[in-house]
Amino acid sequence: SFAFLHNGYWKDIGTVGSFYEANLALVSESSKFNTNDPVRPIYTEELDLPSPLVKNTQVDQSIISPGCVIEAKGIYRSLIGVRTSIGKGTTIEDSIIIGNLKSKATPPLVIGENCVIKKTIIDEQSSIGNNVQLINQKKISSYDGNGIYIRDGIIVVSSGTKIPDGFIL
Repeated sequence: SFAFLHNGYWKDIGTVGSFYEANLALVSESSKFNTNDPVRPIYTEELDLPSPLVKNTQVDQSIISPGCVIEAKGIYRSLIGVRTSIGKGTTIEDSIIIGNLKSKATPPLVIGENCVIKKTIIDEQSSIGNNVQLINQKKISSYDGNGIYIRDGIIVVSSGTKIPDGFIL
């Protein structure tokens, strides 16, 4: 058995709430974790994907990954994972969109037009129809649905879930 001293950044991500907070800390202005530190660079897997294409979208405190095509109204304090397509008029706030990394043969994760997504984690290989509202309008802390859950007040769309047009939660 071995032990190693670690004096750097460490965060427990054992619950939905802690996973959510640790990820959104990456876009916080007061983050203790510097993703652009030249002394301790972060290396990731080479994806061979194009740079993100962002059209007419207001973006603030967000990370947008390679291979994305975004025509949203706005993205605020969010992480947008690889190969995500976001339609016109959509607003994403305080959310983590995992994207679609599995393979280039798999379609990108698609979020339709005129959606409102707040405080949500969307897992890979999911698709969100048009005019969907994932906002936890009843402010509930726990919910179990067909591929859609709420834990710690955070909406979670599980992998492969297809949300139809006009769905509201």
